[in-house]
Amino acid sequence: MVTEPKSSDLPDGAADPLRLAFAHFRAGRQAEAEAICRRILEPEPGHPGAMHLLAMLAHAQGRLGPALDWARRAVAATPRSAGHRNTLGIILGDLRQWDECFAAFGEAIRLSPGYFEAHRNLAVARSKVGELDAAVAPLERAAQLRPADPGIWTLLASLHHGRLDLPAAIACRRRALALRPGDAQAHSDLLVTLHYSPDHTPEQIFQEHLAWAAAHEAPILRRGASAGRPRGGATLAVAREGPAAAATPSPVTAPAPPPAARRRLEGRLRIGYLSGDFRQHPMPSFLFPVLRGHDRERVSVFCYSDVSRPDAVTAGVRALADVWRDISALDDDAAAEQVRLDGIDVLVDLAGHLENRRLLVFARRPAPVRVSYIGYPDTTGMRSMQYRITDALLDPPGPADSLHTEQLVRLPGCCWAYDPGDDPAPPDVGPLPAAATGRITFGAFNRLIKVTEATAQLWSRVLRQIPGSRLAVLDSTGAGEASLRRSLARLGLDSAEIVVYPRSGRPEYLARYGHVDIALDTFPYSGMTTTCDAAWMGVPTVTLAGETHVARTGVSLLSALGLSDLIAKTTDEYVSTAVSLSADLGRLSELRCGLRQRVLSSALSNGADLARRLEDVFQTLRGRESLPDS
Repeated sequence: MVTEPKSSDLPDGAADPLRLAFAHFRAGRQAEAEAICRRILEPEPGHPGAMHLLAMLAHAQGRLGPALDWARRAVAATPRSAGHRNTLGIILGDLRQWDECFAAFGEAIRLSPGYFEAHRNLAVARSKVGELDAAVAPLERAAQLRPADPGIWTLLASLHHGRLDLPAAIACRRRALALRPGDAQAHSDLLVTLHYSPDHTPEQIFQEHLAWAAAHEAPILRRGASAGRPRGGATLAVAREGPAAAATPSPVTAPAPPPAARRRLEGRLRIGYLSGDFRQHPMPSFLFPVLRGHDRERVSVFCYSDVSRPDAVTAGVRALADVWRDISALDDDAAAEQVRLDGIDVLVDLAGHLENRRLLVFARRPAPVRVSYIGYPDTTGMRSMQYRITDALLDPPGPADSLHTEQLVRLPGCCWAYDPGDDPAPPDVGPLPAAATGRITFGAFNRLIKVTEATAQLWSRVLRQIPGSRLAVLDSTGAGEASLRRSLARLGLDSAEIVVYPRSGRPEYLARYGHVDIALDTFPYSGMTTTCDAAWMGVPTVTLAGETHVARTGVSLLSALGLSDLIAKTTDEYVSTAVSLSADLGRLSELRCGLRQRVLSSALSNGADLARRLEDVFQTLRGRESLPDS
């Protein structure tokens, strides 16, 4: 954040024009602001305030070279201005000139020790280069300066999560929420973070979800049917329509629907998939097989995209939709109204409380059937989300049902299919690394925020029992190798046993499995995409079965691959399974050669079958629900 100069920093007689220029700048009238600054500079070429604002204007326009030049000139003219130093630091950070960036923020803090923005900006800059430990002190100082600012506690939560300090992250998320209890996104962030914690029971996490719904869904439900009307003249999206609907309804065992619903049943089932993750993200790896597999004689596929920066994956999803709606510029009321106008029968949420969530669209009940699937590994807590798609291994019948506000719909077999992607083509499976190196290399390529103290200690037990073994991890948070090693050491892992791979693109990430013999799953938040990716690259995963969905993804996936013997029921069994497998190089070599074919031959590669099962379920659910009043 660039800080405006104080009026006391301005020469006599120049304050009013400069304030007018800043008013234009804040209102987005950049040309007018620049014109005033240049008029100020005509009689006084060294005017620091005008040069500072020109630096801000150039920065806002992405012209970093001129921005840096104006900022340096402003600092030279007023070397004791903390605000000008702060602006210089921001520009240097965008130019990735980190040493000078840190120095600029540090000097701003020296000149003005209570300068909130400089402390915060220094912490953010340190985080960007992976110096997470060094970012703690300035960010905590910023929190001391503005303890009532929820944003600073959110930043602290993310920082502590990146440092693998889960209790501190949870405490900061609660602090942010207490300051802004109506913030649904901050509340969702807390729910997500709780899933990584082994210190919170499933019952406690369920109650937290109910609290979210009471705070954010309940007021919308109380508003009633009027909640679905767009506000402020929002413009509805334009669609790309598919072929005309075929009149081939599937039989539904249900009471005779009302006339409006009967008309709906005469056409194809209209399924709407809603997500902010139709982009480079793990979720599409599990959605693509379903979209490709849908029978277009039976269903019409609508995709509601909340992606503000589309990419190649966005284009791939769009190509598989009969109707594409961009809802990224629509508020929740307008998005819900669009769904109603489209006559959607089944609206499917693919994000839950995860990042880029749009759960409050579902609170407006825009479709007769509302379903949670793929993205979120738990209940939404919402009364308006009626169903959740799962399977009997992910959510065994019994306790799971009482910990959901949704009715659990358990598909026969695995409820997912997996697409490894082919653009660019994934690397070939290589030979077993241990056969050449004589040492076992374990891999843990899950996001590092899943690495709890319990997980790290479990991995340490495995490594200690296998002399010479090592653990390869990915710096998926940008923590930096030194910070990451310190964080893992705090959790009980010997730094000498760890290999840290930097963040990279997907081809490089998959190629890393060429150096891994066995993958170790995290606990209690187990892997999903990483388990599938590892199998695709010939690497078996050892997982620990927990009580809830979030801790049982490996159970469903490994069972689908016929590798149930790699599913441990206790921590001792997890260790013994990893140790036994590492001692059997013959089996490891056999698995490495055959795992990709196992994937291709399994239900994980049969998107058409999964789509049929989903269509059968959606058809039944549509027949069960009557349309809302319109």
